[in-house]
Amino acid sequence: LIQSFDSQKDTIKAKLRELYTSMLPNIEGLEIISVEELDSDKKVGVYYKDKPISILSESELWGLYLQIWDALNIKFVIIDNISDLGSKAVEIINQMAAEGVYFFAAKMKRGEPMTIKITDEVED
Repeated sequence: LIQSFDSQKDTIKAKLRELYTSMLPNIEGLEIISVEELDSDKKVGVYYKDKPISILSESELWGLYLQIWDALNIKFVIIDNISDLGSKAVEIINQMAAEGVYFFAAKMKRGEPMTIKITDEVED
């Protein structure tokens, strides 16, 4: 019974890995590990160029976002707190906006009333 269940478990893991791979846009170096891999020492998580995305620099992470959005032909992006973004992210957002992507962004300032401003360019 144990051998039979182990075999089934490996088959299910392989099918799950195929499913996740089919859902990802075709971006070189992007990988989702959904279950313990049969032949890998990587932990469950999302990896880009063999690094967990949690340790990517801001420019690497925003570069990855840009590739994903481009691959999925995204035309509208909502950002809930643009004041947390750095200069590389702002540069990428402005580049994407110039290419026809629409951004809806909020700039939070705690303790101050919220105002709405429409602008053609994100300020750093």
